[in-house]
Parts: sequence; C-alpha cells; structure tokens
Amino acid sequence: MEFLLQWADDLDDALSALGHMAPRVTGAIIGLVMLVASVLSLALLPAGLALTVIASLLCVSMGGMLYVRHRLRTARRAALLRQGLPVRR
Repeated sequence: MEFLLQWADDLDDALSALGHMAPRVTGAIIGLVMLVASVLSLALLPAGLALTVIASLLCVSMGGMLYVRHRLRTARRAALLRQGLPVRR
C-alpha cells in the first residue's frame, strides 16, 4: 500500500513539473519546426518563394514574442494593482 502511495506522489510531482515546463517545451518544438520548415523551403523551393516563407515564419514568431511580452506586462501590472502599489503608464 505504501508503495502505491509513493508511486502516486511521484506521478503527481512529475505531472506538475511537466505542466510547469509545458510553455518552454512547446516553444522549443515550435522553434524546431520553424527551423526545419525554413531549411526545407530553402532547399526545395525557388529563391523568391523561400524568402517569402522565411519572412512569414519570422513575422509569426515575432508576433508570438510580442504577445508573450504583453501578457507578462499585464500580469505584472495586475499584481501591482492588487498590492495597491503605483503603476507606471
């Protein structure tokens, strides 16, 4: 019985760690997919189309980074407001 409790506790710890690391893992997978797509586009497509695909991928990744920065700023601002601290505009 104690073995099952220990196993369940270890499983719970592993799932919480996985949930904590999920954004980083997802970001790494998306980065690898973008790298593979850009290499394949350079190798298989004509030069103009390959550059268009790479530029599109870069725009999408920059948009994602800006979205994450906005979320972090919003969360930081909400935390300051909850604590009653002054917020810069």
